[in-house]
Formats: sequence, structure tokens, C-alpha cells
Amino acid sequence: MDGYEADDVIGTLAKKAEHEGFQVYMMTSDKDFAQLVSENIFIYRPGNKWQPTAILGITEVLEKFDVQKVDQVIDLLGMMGDTADNIPGIPGIGKKTAQKFIAKYGAMEDLFEHSNELKGKIKEKVEAGKEIGLLSKKLVTIITDVPIKFDEKQLRIELKDEEAVKNLFKELEFRRLIIRVLSSKSNNQVERITKKKQILKKGKGMQMDLFSSSIIKNNVKKGHTQYKIITTFLEAKRLIYQLNHQKKVSVKLCTSSTDSFKANVLGISFCNIEEQAYFIFLPHNDL
Repeated sequence: MDGYEADDVIGTLAKKAEHEGFQVYMMTSDKDFAQLVSENIFIYRPGNKWQPTAILGITEVLEKFDVQKVDQVIDLLGMMGDTADNIPGIPGIGKKTAQKFIAKYGAMEDLFEHSNELKGKIKEKVEAGKEIGLLSKKLVTIITDVPIKFDEKQLRIELKDEEAVKNLFKELEFRRLIIRVLSSKSNNQVERITKKKQILKKGKGMQMDLFSSSIIKNNVKKGHTQYKIITTFLEAKRLIYQLNHQKKVSVKLCTSSTDSFKANVLGISFCNIEEQAYFIFLPHNDL
């Protein structure tokens, strides 16, 4: 779209999707996207020979950038700059100094308001770099209100011409994608997801209201407790990572009946944090 960058479109769609109740994973290694991370928006960073694949949530972003709030990532990048993206930053201010300023003042604007508290060369650098610093912050800020509509149906991947896709993948030498996207295994996964939904709709005498047929989206609230339904490999991988770092985890089998001889297992629920639970669907043929 004219006047907007691809980052702005991604940021807007991510926020709109979150507002509609979706969990969003942005596949990128660009650190600018860390400013968009929230309770339901994550970065999926592809691995390479220097670093493994990682999923970054709020905790990981705060640790990585050594800030107190996610939105301070913008201030940090604005102060220190980024030569790769042609962001000048405040001349003479590096990452460590920028982190100290953020820890003390919170935001770039507050730093400039209290520049009289600084001394010597550092004071001169900050006051002289005010204009370029504010410009840098503006440049690194991803716009999240691009005038576009969020339509989940338009974002669904549908292979209308598998042969054309296969030929394109061959031409580009995407051998793994041919197997992952076009194999019968991928089709079986779609069928399994459909069966999971059918089991939920047909289940009677269930142990919790969580498993009623009214559940459509991934986030469900019951009282003060929020349930997150794990439906993708990435979500499962992140859950495993979280559970492995907990001393105590509550696990419960969720069945279609309280009669252990007649019950079908619908899934497994986990809880490792107060008022936060997770549920993984299990079709009857998975056990």
C-alpha cells in the first residue's frame, strides 16, 4: 500500500488478529518486530547455523533487550540506531548506554526532558542528538493502524492447483516443502483437525464447560481463568518449553464421560500458572 511498508501491514494484521481472538506468530529474524510482541503475539525466529529456532514472547523480549516493557524496544532501537536499516540513532549512544537511560527514564522523550541531570560529554551528545533521536524512534516504530481489513477467510492457505505449486517448488528446489505441503501426510493432518472438532461437538456428559461445541477460537475465558487451546505445532512447542521450566505442573485427562469404561479421551489439559490453562485436542485414535 502506498505510504506504508510491509512491516506496517504485518503489524496491523497481527494486532487485528489478536483483537479477534487469534494467537499470532510472526516468522522473522528482524528485531524491530519485538515491539509488537504481546500476550498473544509472538515472534517465530527461524534457526540457522549460528542460532537455533526460537519463539519469543514477552518474557524473552524483555530479557533479550534488557528493558522493563515491550514498547521500550522502540526507544532502545531509536537511541542506539541500526546501520543495517539506516537508523542513525543518537550519535555516540550505544546499546549499553541506551539501556541505562531506559532503565532510569523509561522513554526517549523523558530522557530529553531530564537531560539537565546529565554531565559532561554524554550530556552534550544527548542534547545535540535530540532531533535525530526522535526521528530515529519514529522510523523504527511499526504502524499498526494501516487502513486494511482483517478477513481470516482470505488468509487461509488453499492449494487450488497442486500441480502448479509442485512444479514451482521443483523449479525453486524446495524439496522439503514438496513433502511437507503436498504429501498425503499433510492431508491427514487436516482430516485429524476436522475429527477433533467433530468429537467436541458430539461429546456428552463432559467434565468441563470448556469442551462445549461453542468453542471456536483459541482463547476462551471462564470466570477469571483463561484457557488456551493448542492447535498448532508451534503452540505445542512453546507449551513444552514453558512446562519444562516449571517446578510443578497440573495435568488432567479430559474425557467425554465420568464412566472410565465408556469414556473417550478428548484431550489433555495443563496448568502451570494460576488462572492460565492449556488444552490439547486428542482424537480417539491417538491413544
